[in-house]
Amino acid sequence: MEEQRNYINDEIRKVSEVPESLEPQNVEKKLNEHKRSRIKLRTRAISAAAAVAIAAGALGFAGANGMFDKKSSKSSIKTDSAASQSDSNNNGSSEDNNNGNNDNKPENKELKGVRTMSYKELNSYIAKNKDNYYYDYGVKNEDNQTAEDAEAPAAADTDDVGRGGGKGGGEHSDTYEQIEGVAEADIVKTDGNKVFYITNGQLFAFEANNGQLTKADIDFYALIKDGFEISDVRDMYLNDGTLTVVVDGRNSYSYNRYYLTKNDDFDEDYDVEVIDQVAPTASVITFNVNDINNIFETSRYTQQGSYIESRMIGSDVYLTTYTGLYYYYYDMPDYSPEKNSPEFVPAYSVNGQKNYVAAEDILVSEMNTDCSGYTVVSSFDTATGTRKSGKAKLGSYANIYMTADKLYMFNTFYTDFEDTYYTWKMQSQILSFNISDGNITTAGNAYVDGSIADRFWLGNCGDTFCAAVHTVDQTNGQKYNYLYTFDGSMNVLGKSQAYGTGEDIKSVTYRDNIAYVVTFIQTDPLYAIDVSDPYNPTILSELKMPGFSTHMRAYTDGRMIGFGSTADEENGVTTGIKLSMYNTLDPNNVTEMAKVEMSAPYRDWEDYDQIGYVYENYYSAATYDEKALLIDAKKNIIAFPFSHYREEAYDVVYDSEYDYYDTQYKYMSESGVMFYSYDDATGFTKLGSYVTKTDSDTYYANRTEDFCRIIYIDDVLYLMGSRSIVSVSMKDFSVISTFSLEQYLEDPYWFYDELICYDD
Repeated sequence: MEEQRNYINDEIRKVSEVPESLEPQNVEKKLNEHKRSRIKLRTRAISAAAAVAIAAGALGFAGANGMFDKKSSKSSIKTDSAASQSDSNNNGSSEDNNNGNNDNKPENKELKGVRTMSYKELNSYIAKNKDNYYYDYGVKNEDNQTAEDAEAPAAADTDDVGRGGGKGGGEHSDTYEQIEGVAEADIVKTDGNKVFYITNGQLFAFEANNGQLTKADIDFYALIKDGFEISDVRDMYLNDGTLTVVVDGRNSYSYNRYYLTKNDDFDEDYDVEVIDQVAPTASVITFNVNDINNIFETSRYTQQGSYIESRMIGSDVYLTTYTGLYYYYYDMPDYSPEKNSPEFVPAYSVNGQKNYVAAEDILVSEMNTDCSGYTVVSSFDTATGTRKSGKAKLGSYANIYMTADKLYMFNTFYTDFEDTYYTWKMQSQILSFNISDGNITTAGNAYVDGSIADRFWLGNCGDTFCAAVHTVDQTNGQKYNYLYTFDGSMNVLGKSQAYGTGEDIKSVTYRDNIAYVVTFIQTDPLYAIDVSDPYNPTILSELKMPGFSTHMRAYTDGRMIGFGSTADEENGVTTGIKLSMYNTLDPNNVTEMAKVEMSAPYRDWEDYDQIGYVYENYYSAATYDEKALLIDAKKNIIAFPFSHYREEAYDVVYDSEYDYYDTQYKYMSESGVMFYSYDDATGFTKLGSYVTKTDSDTYYANRTEDFCRIIYIDDVLYLMGSRSIVSVSMKDFSVISTFSLEQYLEDPYWFYDELICYDD
């Protein structure tokens, strides 16, 4: 006990009550919602817009003994200074030398509004700010004073059409890339011969031959589960015979919690409690898939936190996770990372070798004192099995946007507005990093008023970086939208006039020197904003039409496709799905050249139980997941999945037992894939469709197959469904074969209540 007194101050901060929304079980619930991105399909109140997956942070636990070990015998913990003594154990990774003395490691650029700290300074900073961020709970030291924060040194072309993926057999489609050359993960990958598909968190491998699929006898779950208590495959890449998968894991580990107790013998007593916790983690696992019948693991990298997104350039994967900060302040007079694990910083491991993120790589925002967790991004070389570099940002959940030479980390946070306690101001931070051969170094930092919802709101117009921002005037609730421009160091160059006043931003895309922004409340204004003069972004034109596009993509020169929802012009309620082709040759006069709509008339829910009442809805996974669209201008094919639901009240039955009149309904569901071509002269032409349909008097028996991806190999289309894969001839759009997955799925019927095709 006396030894503990040497490590711990005379008093430890008492744990304050945490707001209900931040309780572990509630944050964990958010994680599960985000992880699956599932959407209830068969509820009577379903919206035509479906829903966008919740981008919520997840609860994580910092610091551990033996954390992330693939095999417990491989455990080797390294801290900030201890890492330099055993760098060779990390497969030659220069980043793993956490003391920052490696001459080959690039220096961080000093950023305004961002700083780094030593572990000890960070420990004190978190203690002061963690609870102060939520209702100003005080953190007291042994003199019953607020803990002081130690002084710390300062820290140091968009193209909407992209192709990437592995090499192999015939001509084939590839995953859509927001930025050409920056590969994106997906739930289906093909090299023209082999097809890999993730559904229900399970990974399957097939050989494809002219529409016929042969399943490989590979148990990926058994391979991936090694060292994991629970794991789901989330995403993957395929490149030259290497399959790289991103896996969610939930791993048990132990950590030390220092606390204060009182007993009869001593006024104060210190003890150490070892607690087992379950930590969300994300792993990048590579497999050699040259021989589909002899697949084996080649490397494994694990990072603390729940999976956000990833990108791949060459053989380097950039993995982003968010981990909550489950930590309460303790202050050891002779605290040292060599003696005590830095349990308040994120951890990672390479092939079972555990490390902590270096203090110099943890960025603290001066404007935002949120200490709820860390967003961590690391580069992992799949060719050599080494972690090259990494950065962590203290604060709330953030997302990423990447180009070939830059990585941007952005998030929205709230601050007090004009010293009014009950009024909050939305602000967004954008951190930029240079990326060169996997080395991540700080480049710039910016704060803007308002929110940035997703990565498509960011982009480049030539050499100018742009951000679409949505704001709300706290004094009157009015909504405004702006376009900001920045230089390479994230200094603001210009700001457009407000556009779409009173409306929300639904989609953004950048092409040449023009930003195209769709806003919506009842009609769909499409704005063209000229950024050729970055100091003066200028609104050139505004095109209004019913509905709105949730995704826009270049098709050919001067042509842009929009996909989204139809809407009732009087009240703005979504009623179906819409495919549009825009003429953008003259940005001063953008026009809609052609459209396809699948919609139903708006119905008043007050009439729901009346005989003859019909509720009808069309929706598509492509309204919220751009990778669900197949758009190939070369083959002149546009394909998207759809679902159609209908119920009609046809009778009323009296229930004498409960003295109740029960309305009887007929239910119909159909789903499938629509195929179109486009020509300026004729507009969109329907080439064919694949449709499954059910009719029933029982609500829960009304089940159809849902589709979430369409790929092609040569002249065969493969429709990736919730419980089957259907191959269709591209010549006449007839069905070639259907491969059922039901016997292989662990729970093949849970998707009747939830959409199983998920992705970030």
